[in-house]
Amino acid sequence: MARRPNRRKKKPTGLKPLTRGQVVTLWSVLLLASPLAYPSLICLGLALLPSFIAWKLESGGDRYLGGSIAVMNVPAALPVVFDVLRRGHDSAALVAVLSEPVSWLLPYGAAALAAMIYVAMPSFVIPFYFGRSGRRVTELEERRTELLEAWGDEIDPGEISVKFDDEDDEDADEDDDIEDERDAA
Repeated sequence: MARRPNRRKKKPTGLKPLTRGQVVTLWSVLLLASPLAYPSLICLGLALLPSFIAWKLESGGDRYLGGSIAVMNVPAALPVVFDVLRRGHDSAALVAVLSEPVSWLLPYGAAALAAMIYVAMPSFVIPFYFGRSGRRVTELEERRTELLEAWGDEIDPGEISVKFDDEDDEDADEDDDIEDERDAA
């Protein structure tokens, strides 16, 4: 009798779906709490709009732009929300805060500053990487000369070339063909 292959079920990744009771509980809590939190939630949602937009516009798995904007946008949005709470946490306080342009300067200015930092950082970091890699190449060349002095020509494979362009891929394919011919012979 043939044996069946062992087929294990893959464990689901991520969050488990909510049960019907959990969904009902969540919606009822949200509906009961919404009149109490309505002005501050509207204010917070409008203040965090740059973070939401940056997060949604950025494609791919790594969402560094949205994260960097959110890191500066969330703390800058809190004074606006606290201003709504301080003024009475009602619709009149919300309208008063929304009508002041100065209150939007902090969260939107922080989001703009975060976007500028995100854009400018590569131009500051790249020279350090090039300097570091240049020093590493120099160290490796010095180590190679030390090894050649200690062991002689028996370990010298010749000149080592570093290829940076895609044009050199054709040369690499030709080198592979030559090696295959040598192995076949």
